[in-house]
Amino acid sequence: MVSGAPCNDGVYTLSPDCKTALIEATVLPVDATLTDITFRALTKDGIDSAAVTLTLQEDGHSVLLTALGDEPDYMLYAFANNNKTVEDVISSLTFTNIGLGKATVDPYTFVNAIRADDSSAPVKLSFDGGVFSADEPSRVHFTHVDFGDYGSDRITIPIFSFSDTVPIEIWEGIPGPSGTLLFRGNYEAKSWYNHYQPNTFRLAKRLRGVTSISILVPFRLSLHGFVFERIDKAWAEIGVTELLHASGDAYNITEDGIYGISNNVDLAFGTFDFGERGARTITVTGRSHAPQCTIHLHFTKDGAAETQIIDIPKTDEVETFTFALDPVHGACAVNFIFLPGTDFDLLSFRFE
Repeated sequence: MVSGAPCNDGVYTLSPDCKTALIEATVLPVDATLTDITFRALTKDGIDSAAVTLTLQEDGHSVLLTALGDEPDYMLYAFANNNKTVEDVISSLTFTNIGLGKATVDPYTFVNAIRADDSSAPVKLSFDGGVFSADEPSRVHFTHVDFGDYGSDRITIPIFSFSDTVPIEIWEGIPGPSGTLLFRGNYEAKSWYNHYQPNTFRLAKRLRGVTSISILVPFRLSLHGFVFERIDKAWAEIGVTELLHASGDAYNITEDGIYGISNNVDLAFGTFDFGERGARTITVTGRSHAPQCTIHLHFTKDGAAETQIIDIPKTDEVETFTFALDPVHGACAVNFIFLPGTDFDLLSFRFE
């Protein structure tokens, strides 16, 4: 039974006016002893749709389908395994999402190559959601990839090729003058027939926010897709690139740091999620030209700010200083506020 979504010719439609539908599966016979059901929303290419989320309800037999973006004619499947290793009973409904725009792509879960938005030459569906590339050099392009505010520079790409070495390029945007080359090198793996084997590459820069990427290969092969490593901002080395906002009397932002920080400067570095582990120390790399630099660390959560104070002594060279903190848990916005009399150069900091 479907509640909430209009149906036309056997197809249920989700749209801006109706983004959710509640689907209830009925187990038969009514006295069945095996009642476990699993749900999946699959595209026509047989991969999990990125344009919907499925929320299993407490009864275990109902699921809330929420549309995130456009997707034509995908199937919602209910599977019963009946204690077997494969699905024994399958029931399905057809859905379509319209008028919502393209859903963003999560690069931290595997992205099948068949989900590419365009390619420089025709590609064909391969196995397990991959694509066969063209015989000549060609690229596949993925748009609306959302890396979040911190992002990542580590990508894993599985490939099946008859060659042990495959020259490969990875670009932000489209290869050429309008794009940015992120990696040029070789994929290497001993060829294993009809098996994908992954290589991981470190890119020239960290991708952030919503952007697009292209993967360029020289000849026919099966490209499975890609996945990025999620880098946890809370425990990473934070430099000037993470600065979201600055205000105050004087400061000079350069490629490697923030120099000449003076009176009443407020540096906002966005949200850090310290979770249950909690931040217990902060390590600051910088230099104080004044006899002492007092920094107020503001941790703001749910509109309430907690302040902790650190004092950095004068040094002739850039040094690293570590300070104990009262543990800070959960997600909060982090600001550095510098008091009058400050003359400080900040290069980076890290929580632990």
